[in-house]
Amino acid sequence: MVVCVAGPIAAGKNFYCSKLQEQGFFCLDADAEIHKIIQEKQNEILSQFEQAASSAGVSLRAADGSLDRRALGRLLFRRPELLERQERIVYPEFEARVQKLIDDQKAVVDQNGGGGSLGLANSNCSQAQKGGLVINAALLYKTPKILRQCQKIIYIDAPLIVRAIRIRRRDKLPLLQIFRRIKSQRGLYEQYKKFAAENGIELVKTTSK
Repeated sequence: MVVCVAGPIAAGKNFYCSKLQEQGFFCLDADAEIHKIIQEKQNEILSQFEQAASSAGVSLRAADGSLDRRALGRLLFRRPELLERQERIVYPEFEARVQKLIDDQKAVVDQNGGGGSLGLANSNCSQAQKGGLVINAALLYKTPKILRQCQKIIYIDAPLIVRAIRIRRRDKLPLLQIFRRIKSQRGLYEQYKKFAAENGIELVKTTSK
């Protein structure tokens, strides 16, 4: 079974996934995986965006010369067309890695006659998990090939003020920047609702506190 746990920033997706992991699911953190890919492709990203960053007065290099992801994030947040360009660099690799996990799961299920544990060859999982694969991703609809293979979408939400407090405590961001991030995800549930209806995927919405 493949499940997508989606929802806006600071809604409680990680906590929900931790509970699924306790039940035997293998949970893939899409943000963490994408950060790894950005790190691996930092030279390409720097070559693509340094000129635009310089024009905007932003330095994309940390003191050691590596990519400063926070600075990159600030640049991309201001320039949606640059964000789309980065997604074209990162998402194909992300999609390939997740597809490998899905294929591994299907292979093990087939070997066990439709049951059994989840095998994750070449993944960070040290042993097979009993439940299934959970993809923890706010924006999985941007990789429709992967989302179509999910049997269920669990959409986690939380009151706006709760989310703002969580972001403030976690990321230490100014309030204006926090609410800009929240605003950028308006209409997220409608995106998943539409996708689920068009592709016959079960959608469940739950609110954390």
